[in-house]
Amino acid sequence: MGAGYLVPIESDRSAKIGLMDLGQPGISYVKSALDRGGPLAALVTKLFEGHGKSFAALEEGTTLERAKQFEVGTFMPTAAIRKRLADYMESKWGAKTQLIFGDPWLKASDFKEHPRQPYFFSDNTPYYVPQGSDLYTVLTEGQKEPVTWYFAVFVIAPPVPLLPTGQHATEAQLAQMAQNTRAVLASAYDHEGYVVWER
Repeated sequence: MGAGYLVPIESDRSAKIGLMDLGQPGISYVKSALDRGGPLAALVTKLFEGHGKSFAALEEGTTLERAKQFEVGTFMPTAAIRKRLADYMESKWGAKTQLIFGDPWLKASDFKEHPRQPYFFSDNTPYYVPQGSDLYTVLTEGQKEPVTWYFAVFVIAPPVPLLPTGQHATEAQLAQMAQNTRAVLASAYDHEGYVVWER
């Protein structure tokens, strides 16, 4: 499971990464990612509608015009971007923050082998719940699972009890996940970064 060719190119160059406010265009971009998703995405969209802010972790010096070209990649320092986002999430919601990756294009019937990470279903949509020693590791490992780069990451705090892998979530479990979702990260910049919609 997962498409190795979609794993971002890692850059070893040092880079200062800042958080750039994207306003309504960023929210619209993340909402379009949620619109492709399954039941959890639909619940989160209803809770987030009309609220929050959007931003991206980008190399300092990136122009706002460039930052709003969400589909275009430029060999950004992806490791540094993930580290900046992981630090932000940990400082805001704690080290135990849970990340759940939604895969809007794959269906339960498409599974030919089991993912490396724990996963569950809602309706026919798979969600991955990667485990790791820190949020940077979880973010890095989790983005290897979805079959395309059009996926959303639900940032959940406090975390919800992990479902047995391969099981279907109940409506009550999904509702709790949605209620505890603090932000959504949508893969962007040709899989080199994320746009964040924070509640």
